[in-house]
Amino acid sequence: MDLEQLSNDRGEFIEKLANCAIGASDHFIPLYQLPPYRDRYDWAPASIPVAWHSYLRMISLPMNNMMTENIVNELIAAVGDIVSSNSPILAFIAA
Repeated sequence: MDLEQLSNDRGEFIEKLANCAIGASDHFIPLYQLPPYRDRYDWAPASIPVAWHSYLRMISLPMNNMMTENIVNELIAAVGDIVSSNSPILAFIAA
């Protein structure tokens, strides 16, 4: 996700997908955020900037071989609608 182009963050994006009955979640959680590492080491996001940058921008969308073409198209349409309604640049282009 290019957060600089969207007016919402990853959590809001996932929530909007949920409102469309589409389950999504964090795709990547940096190791230093997991309890065994978080409890043992005092790492801050600034100490691992690439992992933090990636963490903020990735989501997992439903994807499996049981999805019909119609379901895939609905997923694509929902993501497109959310992006276009929350991107000042895309909203301007669509107007």
